[in-house]
Amino acid sequence: GRILSDSEQAFEFATKLLPKVHNLKELGPAFFAVLLQKVNPEDDDKSERVVSYATTELAKFDLNALAPDLLKWLALFPPTQTYINQWLNTGKLKLQTVGFDFLKVIAFAPDWDASPWLAKFKIDNGAWAKELSFDEGRAGVFLGWFADVRKASNAELGFDWLMRLVARSEPLYHTFASDRLIRAFLPADFAPTQAPPAAACGRWGYC
Repeated sequence: GRILSDSEQAFEFATKLLPKVHNLKELGPAFFAVLLQKVNPEDDDKSERVVSYATTELAKFDLNALAPDLLKWLALFPPTQTYINQWLNTGKLKLQTVGFDFLKVIAFAPDWDASPWLAKFKIDNGAWAKELSFDEGRAGVFLGWFADVRKASNAELGFDWLMRLVARSEPLYHTFASDRLIRAFLPADFAPTQAPPAAACGRWGYC
């Protein structure tokens, strides 16, 4: 109620009163997630103070225990994108928790454009979601994390996905994927898959 008030004074009162009335740990991360989901991103002043408060409290919990769907929502919701980026960058939130299939959508424009999951997300989440567009700057940040073998394994990125990026003419994709392939894969990984040799047949033609 008052935390989402237009009045800054009411907000300050509510946020100071809340821990006196409730144990914030018992309220759990869902309480603060709901606050974030009620934010109107077009209301700059209220949005900023509620998001700052709710993300600060949310970060006191184990972020890797949060539902992946919530984390994806936070990663796409404009007022919380920066916080997700910070948590991923510091390792407080693991890339694996959010999921590489989703992260690749943010990192690679063709995947963004072709994602049925993202298309449905835009329909289901109102005007702000419909206005989401691919962010090349953010993609570069994600690809920087993907380049770190400590953050992302070969299996998680996928050889075929990296080869798609190598084939692109854009330096953002081509350079990242080329460097990753050279540093993290063996020459044998690039060899075409061959069928095993046929078994030798016996004297009478039986194999």
